[in-house]
Amino acid sequence: MGGAASALEGSKISLIHEIPQELQSWASLPQLLPGDESYDASKDFRSWEFDIWQLNNEQMVLMSMHICNDFNFPTLFGFETSVWLHFVWEVQRLMSITTNPYHNFRHIMDVSQSVSCIVNQFS
Repeated sequence: MGGAASALEGSKISLIHEIPQELQSWASLPQLLPGDESYDASKDFRSWEFDIWQLNNEQMVLMSMHICNDFNFPTLFGFETSVWLHFVWEVQRLMSITTNPYHNFRHIMDVSQSVSCIVNQFS
C-alpha cells in the first residue's frame, strides 16, 4: 500500500493551481487566452491543418476544454471545469516526468485534436 499511497500523495501537486476566472464556467469559456490574440482555440483545432506545435501548455489546456465542451462531456458526465482542469493538469504533470520523450503532454493533445477531427468528420 505504501507505493499507491505515495503515488497518490505525489499527485496532489496539481491541486495548487488556481483556476482563472475566465475558465470557471463551461458556458463562458473564452475563445482566446487573455493577452494572446494570436490563437483562437475555438476555430483552429477543428481543422486537419491545425498545428499543435504553435501552442504553449496553457493554450493546449484551453484547447482540451473546447474539445471536451464540443462533445458535450460536461453535461453528459456532469462535471465542472475545475474537475476537468485538475485532471488535465495532473496528466500534464505526470507526462512531464516520463522517461519516454515521445509520450508527452503535447502528444496527448495532438492525438486528442486528431480524434476530434475524425469524430467531427464522420458525425
